Amino acid sequence: MGCAASSQTAAKTTALIVPGAKTILHLDASNNLGGHSRKASKRAVEDLVKAHKGANVVQRDISELPGLPNGAMDVWFGGETTAKQDELLKLSKTLVAEVQAADIVVIGSPIYNFGPSTGLKGWIDQIARMGITFEYVDGAPVGMLKNKRAIVLVASGGTKVDSKRDHHTPWLRTALEFVGIEEHAFVPVFGGEVDEAAFAEAIAGKAE
Repeated sequence: MGCAASSQTAAKTTALIVPGAKTILHLDASNNLGGHSRKASKRAVEDLVKAHKGANVVQRDISELPGLPNGAMDVWFGGETTAKQDELLKLSKTLVAEVQAADIVVIGSPIYNFGPSTGLKGWIDQIARMGITFEYVDGAPVGMLKNKRAIVLVASGGTKVDSKRDHHTPWLRTALEFVGIEEHAFVPVFGGEVDEAAFAEAIAGKAE
């Protein structure tokens, strides 16, 4: 597997992309390199690879991913772009291509201060692209990332998943559905303990 120097511009991937095999996009959003969400997402990917022989794995650390750069809104909604604007879109295009190519998206994500990490928010901002990952039909948004499923390992210490104080999970659920990923499973990792029943169902492909 090749490893790039910057988590913002490149990802680790299996050495050979096998045509016809499942592609798993593995994202880690925790700023704790030894965090529970990272351990749980690693385990999920390992189990998925066992279930889908020959699967391709693309791994990206999004913990330090930036949000939208200044000037991005001028080009975020399509149309002709200048060379300078193309530079602003470079990272977004890479991230979009990764999720477009994926069959399964695995996200290791902590709840920070009741919400998502800045890296996860940045990833959503970078992939939510009008006319590319979503469009409007008769005034209503329609996601364009079809035939994909997501498994989200949500780590928390004091805020339980889907509790009144959890603004991370409903936000991410909405964001995934907005771009078309309507099949998803959220697995709580509370206090370092994985919800084993939810984990097993997620690996087996049982969505919420």
